[in-house]
Amino acid sequence: VFGYKTPLILHYSENELEHIFLDIYEKSKNIKVAAIDIEVEGRGTFPRPGDRILLVGLAISELSKEEPEVTILEGDDVYRLPDIVLKSNIDYIVGYNAAGFDLPYYQAYTNDDRIIAGVQQAGLQNNENIVPLLDLYLFAKSYGASLGLKSHTSRALDQVTKDLGLLSEEEEEIERSIDRNNIAREYTENRAKLLKYLETDVKLTFRVVRKWLPILVLLHVLTGVSPYAQQWLSSMGSLAEYALTEYLRKRYRIALEVRSRKWGFGELKEGFMPWVSEGHKVIAIEGFYRNIAQYDFDMLYPSIAYEFKVDPTSVAIYDEGFPVVLYQELDDGGKKKKKRLEKLVLKVSFGGGSVHEFFAKAYTIRRVTKKIKKEHQIKDPDSAAKVLANSVYGIFTKSRGSGLNEVVSAFIFTKANQVLNATQRYVEQVLNKRVVYGDTDSVFIVMKEGDDPEKIGEEINLSLIHISEPTRPLYISYAVFCLK
Repeated sequence: VFGYKTPLILHYSENELEHIFLDIYEKSKNIKVAAIDIEVEGRGTFPRPGDRILLVGLAISELSKEEPEVTILEGDDVYRLPDIVLKSNIDYIVGYNAAGFDLPYYQAYTNDDRIIAGVQQAGLQNNENIVPLLDLYLFAKSYGASLGLKSHTSRALDQVTKDLGLLSEEEEEIERSIDRNNIAREYTENRAKLLKYLETDVKLTFRVVRKWLPILVLLHVLTGVSPYAQQWLSSMGSLAEYALTEYLRKRYRIALEVRSRKWGFGELKEGFMPWVSEGHKVIAIEGFYRNIAQYDFDMLYPSIAYEFKVDPTSVAIYDEGFPVVLYQELDDGGKKKKKRLEKLVLKVSFGGGSVHEFFAKAYTIRRVTKKIKKEHQIKDPDSAAKVLANSVYGIFTKSRGSGLNEVVSAFIFTKANQVLNATQRYVEQVLNKRVVYGDTDSVFIVMKEGDDPEKIGEEINLSLIHISEPTRPLYISYAVFCLK
């Protein structure tokens, strides 16, 4: 990728990574895309494959350009889309739900065999060129939270761009002004408005790919999985699992067993440890508060995996280890097939290994990208590294996969809860302050007049050293919200 071997962690030292990330980030701006959208002649219902294509919107531009010029193809010109794209020397054709709608509908109407619209295979091709499709809807659906989306109820293009801060109020009105199930009537009665709507959709599509593609390219160099392949994966956890698998295969010629989960982990109603009993994972006291400081743990799950040498290949069970609880529901053997809970309490520690080595490198990369973010004011490398570091935990918690390990997932979960609840107890019992919310890796504390949030953060950090390895405490950072 841009002359660098992937994945980076196999080929380059920590000292080289800062330069490499900055170089790749700059070069990614030269990626050239064709953003597309089509309008199909629907008459009161959702259109069917083969219905007439009224309009094609197309914008060809490098990512360095803030706003592209949009071309509208109409009438017989709609057939020209493959010719224009294949002759434009572009890297990707980009759409929103283009794998499920635009390309298959275009192919059904034009019968153009240069359009590839199969299952997990989409793009344009002829004898000279292949232009792969990036469908931004697939990224929004599978990786939305990792890419900055807030909404869990809508994956519509206008909602996605609104979440990302890319949608103006005027454009929001344009998006709402069209009856999308009756495009034929809109085209006849409000042609100019429909053209404006199509132009807006194409511009919004370009803005999203301009924001996301540099992150996806950086994920490519971290994992060896291209943006085209990333979109077909079910989650970022799958991306991390693939990266780990390739790392172990290429560096050590080993593979982890693919297996299904047998034991569950998490909160229990009859829990005997305060940090895993039901109700202790989330702290939530209803009310309206002013002068709230939010304290966030810095890379909590990755830090736990790194500091405690977590590795599924080196689980040690002994009396002085850290306690974790596993459970499974079993049939009682009777005719009514009632469920009974079997609980297993283990005391565990870890001794590192090849899997932990992969975690450690992902953790190190995150430290490099945090430095880039702070010193160069460039966020994309850190966004990519954050996705990879935070997705490592998902490898262990899947229902089936390689790297799946109930003990590891239970340990990281339980240790994080211990940190959260130890923080709550310290803040309330020692600092005499009120924690009104806490969840996994953050706490919200009510500030009093004259409180110094930075000093309080330092005190909390010192209080956590006793539950962390001596090499590095589990630090937290803070932000203060004041309502007046």
